[in-house]
Amino acid sequence: MMDESILPRMMSTPEGIMIYMNDSCKATLKKLEAYLPAPVEQLMGKSIDWLHKKPEHRRNIIGNPRNLPMTSVIQVGPEKLELNISPVMYEGKYKYTNVTWNIVTGKIKLMEDLKNSSVELTSNANEVIAISTNLTKAAEETTAQANTASVASEEINAGVQTVANNMEQMVTAIKEITRTANEASSMTNNAMKMASDTNKIITQLGWRGRLGRL
Repeated sequence: MMDESILPRMMSTPEGIMIYMNDSCKATLKKLEAYLPAPVEQLMGKSIDWLHKKPEHRRNIIGNPRNLPMTSVIQVGPEKLELNISPVMYEGKYKYTNVTWNIVTGKIKLMEDLKNSSVELTSNANEVIAISTNLTKAAEETTAQANTASVASEEINAGVQTVANNMEQMVTAIKEITRTANEASSMTNNAMKMASDTNKIITQLGWRGRLGRL
């Protein structure tokens, strides 16, 4: 059953010596053979320390069944392998360590890309929020300036209206002055005429008096 399983599977002693690999495991590791400590055919009977960067840590874990089962991700060359490690018990005693694994390089890359995309989206969202905040502030300032301009415009209109009213009053006053001046000029002309007439009468009276004495 384990030989025919499509899931790569291997077994080791509690001390970490490999004692079994199924065909799927051999075929998959063959593709990664350049990164293994020995050819796949020579891994049987050897330590599985290559499965962990810190072999002592690995030994402490699989050496005690109470630490199992567990899942771990390791790097083998360009690929990442997800290991599922469980104990094999027989008559209450810890006999073997059973390891199944999958290549999860693409899955992890996808997760990292999604994480990076999430970070980028968060950053972009923060930028959009900042821009929106600035636009809101600018809109508020524009509104305030528009209100100020409106007030100033109303004041200017009021000033223009006052000037216009004053101009109308000034024009009215000038017309009145002109009319009064015309009337005064007319009166002056009449007075001059009356004076001239009076002078003529006095002159005529004077001549008559002289003629009477003659």
